[in-house]
Amino acid sequence: MERRLRCTIIGLLATGGCHAATLSPTPRGLDSPTAPYGLAGQRTVADLVERFGGVVVDHDAQRRAAMTVHLLRTANESLGRAPRGEFVLLGSTRMEAFSLPDGRIFMTVGLYRRLEHESLLAAVMAHELAHVARGDGLRPAPRTSAARLSRERDTDALAACLLEAADLPASALIELLRMIESEHPEAQCPSRIAALQ
Repeated sequence: MERRLRCTIIGLLATGGCHAATLSPTPRGLDSPTAPYGLAGQRTVADLVERFGGVVVDHDAQRRAAMTVHLLRTANESLGRAPRGEFVLLGSTRMEAFSLPDGRIFMTVGLYRRLEHESLLAAVMAHELAHVARGDGLRPAPRTSAARLSRERDTDALAACLLEAADLPASALIELLRMIESEHPEAQCPSRIAALQ
């Protein structure tokens, strides 16, 4: 009961005041490929698609992602206010997933092919939906490692609540973090795993 109350409070805090944003073209002065992007919504979709290997059409992946998002949204009333978006599969072999403020969730085939069971797909989708619900793409990117870790821990906590509300194992987040740890040391997975346990 205490865990459910904590999840309700996290959900209410995370989604309060969250608004959808439209994507804008690359801001003036940030048009070099190495320029930092302060907000996720400021990078054009075309740039992201090109950077991550183009769009891959996989109807099975689309169906699985749509069913997972529907399950998470149905079980979590707090997601009703978060923007709805589409699932986009990208051709890169790197393990990557990210979301935009308008609710679009992008995942590379490199990550998708490593998701051995549905609960891992649900963990990725819950984490990205949590970023959307929290409005993370509407805020300036954290500049320090500690700030990035704090944001990801908060997102992980909300994602765990989203999974639990849908009767899915929140432990899949830990499994996912262990899986991506070797390719993404900057993700500070051990610290995030410890916060989830």
